[in-house]
Amino acid sequence: MGGFASVDPDEPAAHGWMTALRADGPGSATLVRLRAVESGRSVPRTANPGRPDMAVICANETMMCAVAVFVGQAV
Repeated sequence: MGGFASVDPDEPAAHGWMTALRADGPGSATLVRLRAVESGRSVPRTANPGRPDMAVICANETMMCAVAVFVGQAV
């Protein structure tokens, strides 16, 4: 199931905001996740509590490339 998002790369992301993450390498993708800050580190979390979180912890802010200003679902 797909969706879409409108993002602002100039908006600084805060804890609890929806952000766009770029995962490079094999199977690269752009994901929309909640930004959580835990012990000074950015951790992507799913918006749906029934879904598992990503196993990756962002080592730097370059992975979080934009703030999602609108997220929608295709009909």
